[in-house]
Amino acid sequence: MRLVTVTAAAAAAAALLVAAAAVGVVQAEEMCGVCACASGGAAPALNCSGRGLQRHFANDSESEEAGWLWADDMLGVVSADFSHNDLVRVHKFPTLPALRVLDLSHNRIEEIDPAAFEQLQNLTELDLSNNELVTAALKPIVFQGLYAMPEYMPLKSLRRLSLANNVLHALDSDVFDHIEKLEVLDLRGNKFSIISQVTADAIGSLFHLKSLDLSFCDIEALPETFLHPPKDLQQLWLAGNRFTKLPDELKNSHNLSLLDLSQNPIPEISKAQPFPASLESLTTLVMTYMPALRVVDGSAMANLTGLRELQLHHNPRLSELRGELPYSLRKIWLNDNNLSRLEGAQELGRSNMLKLVDIRYNPWVCDCDTQWMVTVLTPLINRTTPELLTGAGCEHPEEMRGKTFAWMWRSGYNMRCLPTDGSKPERDAAMLVGVLLGLLLGMALLGVAIFLHRRRLLPTCLTCETGPAAFSRGFYKRAGPATDEMY
Repeated sequence: MRLVTVTAAAAAAAALLVAAAAVGVVQAEEMCGVCACASGGAAPALNCSGRGLQRHFANDSESEEAGWLWADDMLGVVSADFSHNDLVRVHKFPTLPALRVLDLSHNRIEEIDPAAFEQLQNLTELDLSNNELVTAALKPIVFQGLYAMPEYMPLKSLRRLSLANNVLHALDSDVFDHIEKLEVLDLRGNKFSIISQVTADAIGSLFHLKSLDLSFCDIEALPETFLHPPKDLQQLWLAGNRFTKLPDELKNSHNLSLLDLSQNPIPEISKAQPFPASLESLTTLVMTYMPALRVVDGSAMANLTGLRELQLHHNPRLSELRGELPYSLRKIWLNDNNLSRLEGAQELGRSNMLKLVDIRYNPWVCDCDTQWMVTVLTPLINRTTPELLTGAGCEHPEEMRGKTFAWMWRSGYNMRCLPTDGSKPERDAAMLVGVLLGLLLGMALLGVAIFLHRRRLLPTCLTCETGPAAFSRGFYKRAGPATDEMY
C-alpha cells in the first residue's frame, strides 16, 4: 500500500504543543491558537497543517531560539502533521518517544539536518513527499539514529518512507543504510529517466522492502538484477513510465502480489513475450489507461496461476482480447475499452467462482457468436453486481444498436448469425423496400404504355421510319389495285 498521508482527520484527540512566535517562548496553552489541539483521546495528535509555518519545533537546545516550547504532558503525541506549510529546512526534532507518524509533505523543503530524526526512535512513518529535495540533500546522515559507541544506531522502527514528487534524479547508494528495515518506499514522480547503478544499489540494500512505487519516473527499463535483492517485494508500481514491453527484470521477482503497468505505451501483450513463471504469486494485475495497447492475449498470462484480479479498463485502442484468461480470476474489469468481441473469458464466464465482471462501454458486436454474453455473463453480473449492467449493450450491427444485454436476457432474445461473405444484413430491409418500389414503378409504367397503345397514341411499330419525309408520307395512303367501280 502507498504511504498514508497524515491529514487533519488524524488529529482526533490532541493534547500538546507549541506555536511559533515572533519573539520569546510560547506557553503551552497558547499553542492551540496556531495548531489544532484537543484534550483526551487514546491517540494524541498534533495538526499544524496549512498554518503558514516557516519552521517546525526543534530539539531542546534550539527551542528558545526557535520560539518553540514543549510541555512535559505533550510527550505522548502519536502523530504530527506539518503538511502544506512553508518549511524550507528540517531541523532536529526534540525527543518524542511516542511519535509514530510525521508528515512534512507539501512544503518547500530543500535541506534536512544531519540526524534530524534521531530522537524519534519509535517513528514508523515519515512523509517527505511534494518538496524540493535533490539528490545532494538526501544523504545517509539524514536518517542516522542515536549515537552509541562506536557508531550511530539506525532508526530501527521506520517502516514507511515517502519521497514522492521531489527533484531526485538518483539516490546515494548508501542513503538507506540507517533505515535498512524499511518496508514501503514511495519514489513516484521523481524524474529518474534511467535507474543508475547507484540508485539500484540503494534500493537493493533494502532487503525487507515489500512495496516499491516507481510510477511516473520517466523510466523505460529496469537494470539487470534490480529486483533480485529485495526478496520480500510484494507490490511494484510502474505506472506512467515509458515501457514499450514487459520489463525483462520481472523474472527476478518471486513474491509479487501486485503489479501496476498502467499508462505505459505497451502496444501488445502477447504469448511471444509472456509474463514469467516467477510471478506465480501475483494476485492483482493492473493495465489501465494505456494509450497504445491494442491486443491482449490471455495465453501470455498462463504462468499467472494465482491471479485473482485483472484490471484491464480505459484503454481506448484495445480492440482484441483473445486466448483464454487464467481460470483463477475472480474479478475482471474490461470496461471503457474498444472491444467488439470477447473471446478470452468465454469459459471463465461459466465459473461459479467469478465475483465481478465489468464489460460496460464497449462497442460490442451482437450476433450468435456473442450470444453467450447474454445467456451466461449477464445473469452472472445481475447476481453479483447488477449496477454494472448499465452501459452494457450492442453497438453493431445497426439493427441491434441500443439494445442492452439486460433487456435481451430478460426477454429471452436470441441474436442471429451474421453472414461471413461481407454482406451487411442491417441493410436488408432497405434493399427489400428499394426492390419493391422498383417493381411497383415498373408495373405502373407498363400500365401507362398499354393504355396509350390501345388509344393509338403510341406508334404501332417501334422500327418505323422517322424524319420529315416520313411525316409527309403519312398524309397519303398507298392505292390498292384498280377496279371497274373506280371508273
